[in-house]
Amino acid sequence: MASLDSVEVVMVDVDAEGDLILEVGRELKNQIQTQEKGGPKPTPVIMRIRVSSKILSLTSPVFEGMLTRRSREDQLPLGQDKPLVLEFPEDAPEPMATLCKVLHYHQDAVRPYSFREMYEATLTSTNFGCTHAMAPWFHRQLHLR
Repeated sequence: MASLDSVEVVMVDVDAEGDLILEVGRELKNQIQTQEKGGPKPTPVIMRIRVSSKILSLTSPVFEGMLTRRSREDQLPLGQDKPLVLEFPEDAPEPMATLCKVLHYHQDAVRPYSFREMYEATLTSTNFGCTHAMAPWFHRQLHLR
């Protein structure tokens, strides 16, 4: 865990050799700073999720468009030594991490999730156009009940 202006930053390695980092939740930082002192502080505020750009491109037309456009603009190959960082300041960190874990067949994705977690991950998958890739996980979660 790192700190950025007294805001916690959590690094999640979904793919330890990933060539892309999704930085999720930066806008939430401002909401926390405006809370009254002594109020609950939600954490993590910013999550940096290391993933494979190839997996995200194959499962999501939204990611495919972002990554194709970005690589053309930058003319830089993606790599694990210096991964590209995409920022998603308005997205919630935990549902994005769940989405990435499911799409990467990460071992943490097989644990039972609450209905709230399933709902939030499903909304995130809808936003990124990859509900088809999340469907088997969702059905499995329902059978775990």
